[in-house]
Amino acid sequence: MTVERSLGEHAVSTDPDAIHAATGTGNELVLRRDGGIARLTLNRAEKRNALTAEMSWGLARVLRVLSEDATVRACVITGQGPAFCAGGDVGGFPVKGQ
Repeated sequence: MTVERSLGEHAVSTDPDAIHAATGTGNELVLRRDGGIARLTLNRAEKRNALTAEMSWGLARVLRVLSEDATVRACVITGQGPAFCAGGDVGGFPVKGQ
């Protein structure tokens, strides 16, 4: 069963595809559900899963939607490849004077 939740102005389903569409997480955050277990994978192995601003925003939004779903009993956050997460992606930080 898919449950509808409010996310800002939009009704958002707890279906993983609907969450990706509503949060703009694309393929950098991969959400899978197996019953009451949600598995969220950081999917930037080539950058050791360093978080972009968009990923951080999307992660917060996805976790909010999941936390409002009574059928989610646990959320496992993992990283693709050999690293969990290298931290913030400093390549996306603004450079002073530019």
